[in-house]
Amino acid sequence: MKTHFKLLLAAAGLLVTATLLGVAAKGRGPLPGDLAISRAFQQLVPYNESVKATSGYVATLVAWLPIIAFAVVLLMRRWQDAALLAVAGLTTLYFAEDGLKSLFVRPRPAAEYVNVYESARGLSFPSGTALRTMVILVVVGYLKWQAGKADRLSNGGALSRFYSLLFPFCLSLLLVANAARILVGAHWVSDIIGGWMFGAGWALVLCALSQWLVGRDAALKE
Repeated sequence: MKTHFKLLLAAAGLLVTATLLGVAAKGRGPLPGDLAISRAFQQLVPYNESVKATSGYVATLVAWLPIIAFAVVLLMRRWQDAALLAVAGLTTLYFAEDGLKSLFVRPRPAAEYVNVYESARGLSFPSGTALRTMVILVVVGYLKWQAGKADRLSNGGALSRFYSLLFPFCLSLLLVANAARILVGAHWVSDIIGGWMFGAGWALVLCALSQWLVGRDAALKE
């Protein structure tokens, strides 16, 4: 089976599972496990000014990271990589998050259940932070894999090294940013998991399209 078909199958599984979780969470408060995990987070890391400042810095990084990655890849003249990053970032930012939230209309965690340290606008499922950070992580992972293959053929290395540095940074940002959203009382853990699954599913769809284009271009050159 060709790679892009495998990516599409994985994407379909993730998107279906995320949709089922969204149906279970639709219009509801905490799902099983949500309350226990939120309270454990808030007991483990007491909220203070340092946590508040860190949460703000991390949110800024989440917003700027796709733009920075896009700019660096453009400077390297990797047009297809830049296009994939741009499409992933824009579709996630302007369409996916608000569109999905309007389907599931889940309210934010209420103060009767957990400490709500930072009020957040809009609806809760799926988490936009989770969705955006997972999209960039999966896309960067895919581009890292592609760059590694190209390096083995061309004896290059700069692009692969860039993605090798960027990927663990994206993973760390994903974990910290989403833990922070639970800590401040903005999301349940099921919102985070739903965002991760929707984000990974959508990113894999885009990666499958990119992979198909790469294969088509290679066939045309033969």
